[in-house]
Amino acid sequence: MSLSSQPSAKEMPSTARVLPSAAEDEHHFDAHEGDGAAHLPSLQQIKKKLTTKEGWMGDYDFGFLCVPTLPFSAGRGRKRRARAVPFYALDQEMPILLALICGFQHALAMLAGLVTPPIIFANQLGFNPAQQNQAVAVSLIASGFLSALQMSRFAIPFTKRKYWLGTGLITVVGTSFATLSTASAIFNTLYADGTCPSTVANGVTVRGYCPQAYGYLLGTSCLTSILEMSMAFVPPKILKRIFPPVVTGTVILLIGASLIGDSGFLNWGGGSGNCHTRPETGFFALCPNITAPRAYQWGNPRFLGLGLFSFLTIIFLEFFGSPAMRSGSIILGLVVGCIVAGPLGYIDGSSITQAPVATFLWNETFPLKVHGPSILPLMAVYISLAMEATGDITASSEASRQPVTGPLLIVVSKAVSSAMASTVSSRA
Repeated sequence: MSLSSQPSAKEMPSTARVLPSAAEDEHHFDAHEGDGAAHLPSLQQIKKKLTTKEGWMGDYDFGFLCVPTLPFSAGRGRKRRARAVPFYALDQEMPILLALICGFQHALAMLAGLVTPPIIFANQLGFNPAQQNQAVAVSLIASGFLSALQMSRFAIPFTKRKYWLGTGLITVVGTSFATLSTASAIFNTLYADGTCPSTVANGVTVRGYCPQAYGYLLGTSCLTSILEMSMAFVPPKILKRIFPPVVTGTVILLIGASLIGDSGFLNWGGGSGNCHTRPETGFFALCPNITAPRAYQWGNPRFLGLGLFSFLTIIFLEFFGSPAMRSGSIILGLVVGCIVAGPLGYIDGSSITQAPVATFLWNETFPLKVHGPSILPLMAVYISLAMEATGDITASSEASRQPVTGPLLIVVSKAVSSAMASTVSSRA
């Protein structure tokens, strides 16, 4: 979320823009008018929107959004890209169908990033399948509610509309990968000092279920998020002097590199759990475990080939897919991988059939506690998140053709969201 003393804007992706209409040609739209805040429509506006073709379809060229660039039509693809990119300005109405498509695109683009961190945490802490499903569900629910709050933009009471909660931009709130490497180090410490149970068999350490570790992470995150909230009242120019892009960029790069080694390649080889140590006997002698329908040793070519197929699908969509497909290329790559894995017997549907039809927050709770040695590392994480959020919101403002300089733009970003998410057993 953000606190700002200047108007913000709603940003749509390039796939969610329209060509200027004749009405806009007669009256040039001022990108600075409107404040991007949430406004309730009148009943007459709602009726017109729901009962007219203009309200549902508008005059948008859906072919621009849906037609892929085929390998044998490179010339036509270049011609399409050279055409003026359709654009929706601040507070400008969108057709309902286009808004649904664009919202669905954003949801698809977010999905992989939202479910991956809780799955990694669940594997590291010995969660059973039901608890892992609950962690994923909480991540999705918290992200949905907090993103709606982030994008709505409300004036904070008693500030005379000087400060706002939320950006008014398409700046969604999701689980952060920046916490994964730090959280993994915290979990390793808690298992090493005996706070969490573990057993050693044949020289291989097998971790037991440890809700206390997750409670320490959530509770400490609640506390350290206050630092990011306080940074909201420091001018961005000062923050950039203290934390220049070369520093924050390097930190984010190292976080990504750490994730590739600690999670990415391990999961590609068969799993990041106890099986990646390749014990000769025991429950984790095969990946993901010996009870899996298609269990092999870590690093088996079958696992590598299946992961490579999903990766190549993503690359293909990025080069030749339509704008809509490129926006959801990661989740589409996962879907294609699942379509291949299903008939080959890699997927066990029992967890799906046994899962509840619906779930909500607090079905599974954890004891919130503060872990002293984790405070400084998590403070560093939140500083990185604050600077990352500043860049994200600035980029969204530029894409929305809104000013990024001038009156003070003060960012609290995901700090409030992080504190709220921790209280619902999620990391945001």
